[in-house]
Amino acid sequence: MVAFITAARFVLANWRLVLIGGGVVLAAGFLWLYQVRLANARADAAQARYQVLADANAANLKTIERMQADRAAADAAILREQQRRKQAETKFTELLKGVNDAPDDGCVGPAVSGLFDRLREQAASDHAD
Repeated sequence: MVAFITAARFVLANWRLVLIGGGVVLAAGFLWLYQVRLANARADAAQARYQVLADANAANLKTIERMQADRAAADAAILREQQRRKQAETKFTELLKGVNDAPDDGCVGPAVSGLFDRLREQAASDHAD
């Protein structure tokens, strides 16, 4: 009880210092709480930015995969077209050779009729597949 009375006398005698000290403690507590809330807000903002970047990264990866698939399909189409052109060029070369090998002083029809028959047969078998 004596300690309480002594403390009460000290507080009453130095009430200005007690108020100033209380204000300092209150301000320090407020600043500490503000720092904690600020740190939490920064962490939340960083996590939100991370999520946005992660979503953008996932979308970019899907786009890259789709572009790679499109490129593979285009490459396959180019290869098919090159093969088709090579076959057409071979057929054209055979036709030209048959025409060029025809006799100079005769009719070209009999010389190339077998060639035309083979081309018709190949075209029919190509369409049947």
